[in-house]
Amino acid sequence: ETIEQNANRICAILKNFSDFLHRQSDAGTAPPAKNHARNYMVFPKEVNLHHILESDLALLQYILGSAGIELELKNADGLPPVCGKPEEIELTLLSLIWGIKDDFASGGYLQIQPSADKEFVCLDLTWREKTGTMEAPPRAHEFHDNPRFCLVSHVLQNNDQSLKFGKTDSGERKITWKIPVTPQ
Repeated sequence: ETIEQNANRICAILKNFSDFLHRQSDAGTAPPAKNHARNYMVFPKEVNLHHILESDLALLQYILGSAGIELELKNADGLPPVCGKPEEIELTLLSLIWGIKDDFASGGYLQIQPSADKEFVCLDLTWREKTGTMEAPPRAHEFHDNPRFCLVSHVLQNNDQSLKFGKTDSGERKITWKIPVTPQ
C-alpha cells in the first residue's frame, strides 16, 4: 500500500512537471509581440491561475520539502482568470518562491494565500524560519539585487502587476503580488 501511494505521488509529480514543460514549449513557439509593453491591456489573455498553482504544487512541495521547507497553498478555488501569459505568470511564481527559498537559513514554512476582488487577484506569500521570525521585511532594493527577482521585475514592468513587501503582526515576512483580473 505504501509503495502504491508513493508511486501515485511520483506519477502526479511527473504529470505536473510534464504540464510545466508543455507550457514552456508552447511559450517558445508564440510569435513576439510588436508592442510588448502594455500589450496585455490591449489584448489580454486569460490565464487560469488556479490551474498553475495546483499543477505546480506537488512538485514544489517535494523540492522545498527536501530543503526542510513546508509549502502550503490555502484555498485557491474560484479564482477569476487573470491577464497575462501563462508562462510568464508561472515563471514569476517560481522565481518568487525560489527567491524566498534563498532567504531561508534553515527550514521553515511558506504559505501561498490567494484572494480576489473585481479588479485584482492577490497572492500573499508569507514565510518564516523554523527557528523563529525573521528580523526585518525585505526592502525594495533587495528585490532588484536578487538575480531571481530581476526576472520578476521585468515581467511586472511589462504588465500592470505589482509587489508589496511587508511583515505580518506575528513577524513573518510577506510579499503580496497583485495581478489584474481579465476584463469581462
